[in-house]
Amino acid sequence: MKQYKEEISEEYLDKIIAVAYGDASLLDKLKVYMDARKDERIKQILLQYKSTASVVHSIAREDYRDSTNIKRVSKHPFMTYILRFVVYKPAVSSAFVAALIIILAAVVLLRKPEPKQTYTKAQVELAEKQVKESFAIVAAVFNRSSNEIRNDVLNKKVGGNLQKGVSIINDILTERIKQ
Repeated sequence: MKQYKEEISEEYLDKIIAVAYGDASLLDKLKVYMDARKDERIKQILLQYKSTASVVHSIAREDYRDSTNIKRVSKHPFMTYILRFVVYKPAVSSAFVAALIIILAAVVLLRKPEPKQTYTKAQVELAEKQVKESFAIVAAVFNRSSNEIRNDVLNKKVGGNLQKGVSIINDILTERIKQ
């Protein structure tokens, strides 16, 4: 391995720390790992910070909270859990935002406005004329049916049977009176 004699800058040290803690970008990770293969000092610094990071990541959150006597009481523990899950997990928050964008796009694209019908003055006049003609035909049929019901059904069938019934009752009553 080749040794570099130059000093490590503060910015580059920050990149090494970010790589060790897993917070660096892919490009920074590649650069630091390539430099660590070439320079023993960078490799040693990276290994030291990696071991520190593994110890830090192994400490449970509850242990940390108990040691600093910080206790938070939430009124809505379920909502707090969901919020922490979304905030602390970048993949979940990205998926949530993507799903929200897809839902909004679907609503906008699938919502079809209803076309409004517009009629010309000639169409309206034609429709009025057709309605008047239809009402005239219905009125004529109704008048004819009304006359047929009045003359044929009521007078001949109902009136005739009613007349027979009244005359039978009249005959029965007159015979009883005579007796």
